Amino acid sequence: MADEMDLIAFENILHHMVENTPDLQSLSPEQLQAVAKAVLFDELKADLKQKVDIARIPYEELRAIFLERVAKRSKATYKAYKTAIEALEAFNSRRGTDLLEMKAKDADAFISSLEGSSATVRLRTASVSAFFTFLERETSQRVMNPFRGTRERPQRESATPIIPTIDEINKIIDSVKPSIRAGIIAILEHGFRVGALGTLTIWGGRFTTISKGKEVTGTISPKVIEAIKEAGLDNRKPFASLAKNSIQNAFNYATRQLLKNGKINAIYSVHDLRHFFAIQQYLLGKDIYCLKTLLKHASIQVTETYLKGIESYWRK
Repeated sequence: MADEMDLIAFENILHHMVENTPDLQSLSPEQLQAVAKAVLFDELKADLKQKVDIARIPYEELRAIFLERVAKRSKATYKAYKTAIEALEAFNSRRGTDLLEMKAKDADAFISSLEGSSATVRLRTASVSAFFTFLERETSQRVMNPFRGTRERPQRESATPIIPTIDEINKIIDSVKPSIRAGIIAILEHGFRVGALGTLTIWGGRFTTISKGKEVTGTISPKVIEAIKEAGLDNRKPFASLAKNSIQNAFNYATRQLLKNGKINAIYSVHDLRHFFAIQQYLLGKDIYCLKTLLKHASIQVTETYLKGIESYWRK
């Protein structure tokens, strides 16, 4: 059976050569076979060379170096990249294919296999694409990035955030338990990222926390102190004992229920509270550079994105 398949493949090569290369039509069948064998040999040799080159790549070592560098940014970034790479490894394991030999069609198949929101799929795709770009550089392009220009990558949704009104925020606050309410108020008062609440430490009227790997300090709001006391949380590290993502998950559930009952106009994310904070702070002095510093943004362009919600906010 294998010999029969090889013969069919060989005959297909001959047919393709004759059809697409007019100069070969004058050759005898014996000469055509000799040329076809040479072409087939060159293809096999190139394929074998690629496999040998791939086999020599210290994948585990490069993977560890990549994740070590990513870990320096933040724990959340490290987890996102590691999860994406593990999903890609599992995908290739199921298919019995080599991750390092992936082509664009394989990358599209991986993206199509991912579950979750468009934002989640984009994040996973961007993470593995960054990993391949690293591998491409470290292996002198023996490995190429198959995710560059993939067709299945979801398009980015509108960058204009949908901001809840103060009335909607109050309804959300009233619908959650005190510990979640305290976290929401902390975000509203200081513009914290929800991931920074776990490291929030309060002493002597001041706070310190870690946000995307950077230390953030300031004077704690009395409203936050009051909410922490009402929730019976630890005065010094109020959110350290809460389960990871508990505030985010509770907020998402609350908005879904309120929307279902017709009490708010959209399903908001807890990060939208940071956008709300940004708009409120900007309206106080309309100084975008001051706001950039307050939000700890790396560039003014990110801050501008936050302020895109102003017009839609005032139309409510």
